[in-house]
Amino acid sequence: MFHSRRKKTVIFVYLTKCLNYIIPEHHSPILKKSFISGIAAAVIISLLWALSVLSGYQWIIGSFGATIFLILVAADSEFSQPKNVLVGHLLASLIGLTLIHAIGPEIWVLSFSLFLTLILMQVLRVSHPPAASNPIIIFFANPDWTFIVLPTLLGAVVLIVFGHFYRKLLRRIN
Repeated sequence: MFHSRRKKTVIFVYLTKCLNYIIPEHHSPILKKSFISGIAAAVIISLLWALSVLSGYQWIIGSFGATIFLILVAADSEFSQPKNVLVGHLLASLIGLTLIHAIGPEIWVLSFSLFLTLILMQVLRVSHPPAASNPIIIFFANPDWTFIVLPTLLGAVVLIVFGHFYRKLLRRIN
């Protein structure tokens, strides 16, 4: 009986320590911001999905999930700046579309498009890591040229505008 009670106490102490590690009292502002950013992420992806349904066109690409994270959580990062988000996505999609339509869906074309994307983003100083996945998305989806406008251009613009208003909202809350 003593052994069983001791096990329960040890487990309770361990779980309490884990919980205190995850949610320390002095981190409540961080938790509040995390919760708000989670809600904002859900709202923006739902907005892009609604625009997709209402327009009949694709407004979401996989790389937008990571872009949303950067815009909401790391807004001061160079990678999150509007110029980087917009030009990074456009550049990566343009490279992917150009190469897949000019040459075809060969694995070396995918490798070369990613190679060019990484080099040009850095040279042009528009690095946006999530956009580096656009050539991969294009390689597997093989979309037509409208992909550069929808979802790439208009989706990125929606994300930038949403990010701008989100930062203003955070300043008011804090």
